[in-house]
Amino acid sequence: MKKALAVAVILLFIGVAVSPMVIGFEAEAVNDETEELLDNLAFYCYDESDNNMRYEHYKRQIQKDNSIVDIDEANEDGVLPVESFPVTKTGGLMDSAWPMLNHDVSHTGRSPYSTANVTGLEKWRACNFLYGWGGLEGGPIIDDDGIIYYGDMDHIFYAVYPNGTQKWKSDELVGPIRSTPAIDENGILYIGTIWAMPNYFYAIYSENGSIKWRYETGHHVDSCPAIGNDGTIYFGDWNGLIHALYPNGTMKWRFKADGAVLSSPVIGEDGTIFCGCHVGPPWAGRFYALYPNGTLRWQYNASHWVRVGPCIGDDGIVYFVSLDGFLHAAYPNNGTLKWKVQMPDAGTYPTIGPDGTIYAGWEELRAIYPNNGTIKWQFNPGDDRCIEGGAPIISADGTIYFGTRIRVTDGGEIIALYSNGTEKWRKMICNEYIDSSLAIGEDGTVYIGSTITSSGYLHAFGPVESNSPPETPTIYGETNGLVNEEYWYKIRAVDPDNNPISFYIDWDDRNKGWTRERASGENCSYLHTWKRKGNYTIRVKAKDVLGEESDWATLEVTMPHSYHSNWWMRWLDRFPLLQRLMGWFIW
Repeated sequence: MKKALAVAVILLFIGVAVSPMVIGFEAEAVNDETEELLDNLAFYCYDESDNNMRYEHYKRQIQKDNSIVDIDEANEDGVLPVESFPVTKTGGLMDSAWPMLNHDVSHTGRSPYSTANVTGLEKWRACNFLYGWGGLEGGPIIDDDGIIYYGDMDHIFYAVYPNGTQKWKSDELVGPIRSTPAIDENGILYIGTIWAMPNYFYAIYSENGSIKWRYETGHHVDSCPAIGNDGTIYFGDWNGLIHALYPNGTMKWRFKADGAVLSSPVIGEDGTIFCGCHVGPPWAGRFYALYPNGTLRWQYNASHWVRVGPCIGDDGIVYFVSLDGFLHAAYPNNGTLKWKVQMPDAGTYPTIGPDGTIYAGWEELRAIYPNNGTIKWQFNPGDDRCIEGGAPIISADGTIYFGTRIRVTDGGEIIALYSNGTEKWRKMICNEYIDSSLAIGEDGTVYIGSTITSSGYLHAFGPVESNSPPETPTIYGETNGLVNEEYWYKIRAVDPDNNPISFYIDWDDRNKGWTRERASGENCSYLHTWKRKGNYTIRVKAKDVLGEESDWATLEVTMPHSYHSNWWMRWLDRFPLLQRLMGWFIW
């Protein structure tokens, strides 16, 4: 089923991506687009095992409002004119450990904090699911109190304390969340949604998760926001618009690009906004530099999509990748090319080390000298692995962290490298994929999201300061059943330190062993079949990441009957005396 779902996701993405990006929808086209979206959604969400509950859930959201934003004609510079609003301007990005995607408005991916004490030890993980159908594909950010914020594909937005316990969660957003939020110095969070109709861009109070305002975009928002020094918020959408909003949610301006804007904008020291877009078919890409008033400064024409966001070096040089398989370096004043270097598939965000080294890649991570674009080193994470959303980030001690996706949905790892490109450590953390950006806290904790069995998880790596053993697990499930029948058993245990835990399960039929790690307090389900009649005692204990073990929990199970594929024998199982009589006559 997983493989079939993975194929469906790929086909849906291709179908949506290659369809023409139409700007300026007419009102009569809305119903047709709604039906098309529902058809695509039904294809992606099809799962007969849950009676298509996932489809029905998202269908209700889409049908809440099927209006589309009408887009006026742009002027010759591509800027859509809007009425000017008097606004009291506020400050920009929060001064915190990690306030936005890739740390800062230049997308350097550079933390000022050391992670020298971080090994492969996962100190906690938070399990995030409401319906159990969404992964964590956007990344986390951190405010000046150390609170971590992120959204997931279950359209839930979370706030988590530094110890992994939940501060609040909000289900007020309409549509899944696939991007990384940003937070301003007043503690207001900004994020957009996808797969809703219409989609919105939200401002959220960090104190309690309530919505301050929402701004209708009319199409998916994959783009992660950036916040200027004056408080202006910038992001793109699939309508091909780059938006600039005042902090009160009114529009400052919007620029009409030549195709869908999935790219996340960055901001230069002089206020110039840099962002890319999709064009096609025929396939092409554009990379734009916009003045702070939204007019075009220059554009660079690439031979394929510019899908992800750029980064800016300390000297102002702008670096971006496109699906033409190159990393491009452009001068910020006029967009002329300084150099470009081959970067096969070129799928992940480029970032910049403290010495100016550029990191980017896909099937392998490459380190590039900034002066001439030559390769410093390259690292191959292994067969069938790629670096997708888990763009490389760099700590103050020079360690480079990134996430991988194994095939399509066969697992994901977090990998740490020394600054010379040799491997420091790695850990497999999920059974589906990693498409999340990373973050580093003030205490050096490294955060990354993942998708495990269609649910989103946030993982925290760092030293564990104190440790107590997990509490005794609880077990629930069938206690009187049939042999050769499959039965689900739910097992749960809480670790006082919120460490991840694994279970040792002895089924009392020679089948026993440790499970993969799970979140503390997570409800875990395990399937088992007994082959012989008898009385069995299930025994379970929990172990945390430091090896501390709980007491044993037990559950008595009786399997008195056999399961017969023949309906006549199954009927006879209900009448043991009749079975004996028939056996006597046959004998």
